[in-house]
Amino acid sequence: GVINPPAAKKRSHWVRNDGKFPASVDEWIAGAQETPGSWWDDWAAWLKSHAGKQIAAPKDYGKPRSKYKASEPAPGSYVKAKA
Repeated sequence: GVINPPAAKKRSHWVRNDGKFPASVDEWIAGAQETPGSWWDDWAAWLKSHAGKQIAAPKDYGKPRSKYKASEPAPGSYVKAKA
């Protein structure tokens, strides 16, 4: 699932490796394979294969000399908001 982390090993996901995007869900599923475990590991590998070189995060984010200002102190009100 979306919220199920890889370590939980409770779910599976479906993968279609032929590069086709059929018009219907039924057609898509017919050509897909169920894969045990979370999709997160596959997604992380895909992201890594499409990403550039990793660089360190800026140390002065939100500080006075930065052109990017923090909108509010961490962790931010959105983290504490009830869904």
